[in-house]
Amino acid sequence: MSDLLPPQTSTKVKKLGSTLSGIGSLLGSLGTGSTPLRTQVQALLSAGGDAQTNLFDIAIDYPVAMGANRPAAYQIADDTVRLGGFTPPAFTVDTYANKYLTTSAMLIKPQINGERKFSLEFRVDAFYRLYQRFTAWRNLYVVPETGMVDHTRVTGDDGANMGVIRVSALGNPVYQYGGTDGTKRTRYQDDSQGVTDGVINSLTASSLTSSAPPIWTFFAVACVEVEPLEFKTGEADPQRVKVTFIFQDYRTPEYDWDPHAKAT
Repeated sequence: MSDLLPPQTSTKVKKLGSTLSGIGSLLGSLGTGSTPLRTQVQALLSAGGDAQTNLFDIAIDYPVAMGANRPAAYQIADDTVRLGGFTPPAFTVDTYANKYLTTSAMLIKPQINGERKFSLEFRVDAFYRLYQRFTAWRNLYVVPETGMVDHTRVTGDDGANMGVIRVSALGNPVYQYGGTDGTKRTRYQDDSQGVTDGVINSLTASSLTSSAPPIWTFFAVACVEVEPLEFKTGEADPQRVKVTFIFQDYRTPEYDWDPHAKAT
């Protein structure tokens, strides 16, 4: 056929044929394990699944002092469904240069920087129940309409006037699960462990891992700020509010994962 084509076209056809033949040889060799490309793909796949940003839940234990405003147990599930995300508070230390003669060394200042404070953003339900419960929590300490500020309620680990917030992340890949022995089962058996049991319980969902699951627990929590609602014409979007909390004590997975930290 190449004899019937112009010289330039015939040359291009031959080059194309040579290229396609090379690609075919490469693809054929992938099944033999003889190419670097297959080794790279195997390395990527054998690295396992990645931790995902969406596999987490929150559980809030509201202060007893909220009385009738304290949500019922079945309503608390709304908190995790309507939560937009979570970023743990960060704590750092500063450094300084300690000089002698012609050189210097960096040392750590004996002071921890950071606030025992964090914010969460929620989608507000159509009945505004979630908004009401957070403003009722805030009203334990400050009522702007009356000028009341009761700073005596924020005192240590007090379960009556302060709450507890726990954020749990799934500490292992999602897998099909059957029974209670923590064994992996075949596909379509029972449920997807960790994501079909309601609020994530990392203590059981992570039974296949060798370390503790990621759990952040904040104790003696006070709700100190609830963003005002926002309305606008021309658009229809879910109402979102940012709620700010302060806490007196906390426990992090970074602490639980490090046996040296517990020993110090």
